Amino acid sequence: MSMKLSSKGAKLIHQLEESGKPALQAYKCQAGHWTIGYGHTSQAGAPDVTEGMVITAEEADSIFVSDIAPIQERLSNALDNSKVTITQEQFDALVSFAFNEGTEALLTSTAYQWLAVGKPKTSVAAALCLWLKLVDPDSGEKVVHSDLADRRYREARLFVEGNYGENI
Repeated sequence: MSMKLSSKGAKLIHQLEESGKPALQAYKCQAGHWTIGYGHTSQAGAPDVTEGMVITAEEADSIFVSDIAPIQERLSNALDNSKVTITQEQFDALVSFAFNEGTEALLTSTAYQWLAVGKPKTSVAAALCLWLKLVDPDSGEKVVHSDLADRRYREARLFVEGNYGENI
């Protein structure tokens, strides 16, 4: 069964990435990557984000749809292949994680491996919450980041409780 990100899931990612409104001018994120729209970086594909780049809100929406499409397709296929059934809220939580960390990171994570073998959803959520660090662009060291801690908490709560949080 092919699953897709729900409108609530998209709204959650928008809120987590840019407080609900797209960044229309490129900026360097905390990991040091040029970012625009709803957390789009060049690593996600076209368009390449460069210093000084400006887009419209409509372009931000279009880029977001393009960024999400391969994530939801790979995740849905992986779930089908492993015969795992999850709720829409759980799917949205996993897409949010993959949007932030990468689909490969999700599919090779302890959280996904535990999901695939039927571990309790609280264990899966706890494993998601281990992903709290980013590489500091100045020092090159991995450091715990409070925004990531908040994001992982919200994704874990959505995965376990089906609760998208406020304003969604």
